[in-house]
Amino acid sequence: MVVYPKGLAADLDYDVRFDVDSRVQNRKGAELMQRGIRIPELQPGEIVYLNLPKSPGRGTDQTPPTVPTKVTQRVATNVFSQGVEVSWQAARDDNWLSCYDIVCIDPNGAQVDLGKVAQRTFYFDRTKPAAELDRSRYEVRAVDGDGNTSAYVAAKRIPGEPETYHGFAGYGAEQGFRGWNYRLSRDGGKTFRAGPLYWDKTEGYGGRWTGMQDSGMLTRTYMQPHPTDDLARVFTVPRGGTVRLCGCVKKDLPPGLLPSDQCACAS
Repeated sequence: MVVYPKGLAADLDYDVRFDVDSRVQNRKGAELMQRGIRIPELQPGEIVYLNLPKSPGRGTDQTPPTVPTKVTQRVATNVFSQGVEVSWQAARDDNWLSCYDIVCIDPNGAQVDLGKVAQRTFYFDRTKPAAELDRSRYEVRAVDGDGNTSAYVAAKRIPGEPETYHGFAGYGAEQGFRGWNYRLSRDGGKTFRAGPLYWDKTEGYGGRWTGMQDSGMLTRTYMQPHPTDDLARVFTVPRGGTVRLCGCVKKDLPPGLLPSDQCACAS
């Protein structure tokens, strides 16, 4: 196989290296364009590098990147889901900055690796309720193309948004997830209980809570009660305090009639 590069400077010297092949060549641009770069046995994932003698993964970079700066954590909301937003200012490297490692350390000292951020300088954690996550400590470090790492930098906790729970984001297949439960009443609303509701992942937007014998359903975006059964979304507050509850109710109407939202807030 021969690769013919185009648009090179004819009189410029080019350092030619490969990601898999160990060969190193130094050739003029004119020769490369005319004769091409021969690859006797093409290996999966092969890459040709021109004038990148310190390409990632070659082990030629021994200098770690600088630490990320101004690392902060705050309670924030992303697509109706509240969690902890971790942000920082970019680190620097003398060659190739690859990514950032993010870890979360809970109040008991247990550390969880949250993964890598390869683009931008932002991470959003919503694995648990925001108030619980914000008691943890987040740390960030930079990683260069050869795997050299900076030291971890602990995030500074800064003021964030008020603690919020949203029915859309809190909806799921587990009773009690993010404080939300799904209940059914068969005595005119005097008592609501979880049974006989069960989770059906095949129906609705992201699954539904429903009961036997067509007893209605609860989904992420709508509720459909049964003529003789009542359904309810129940939220349990995590602790004592002041709660502000806001919501909107809309009844679907036949074609030609415009539904109107009924919205209210109460503390």
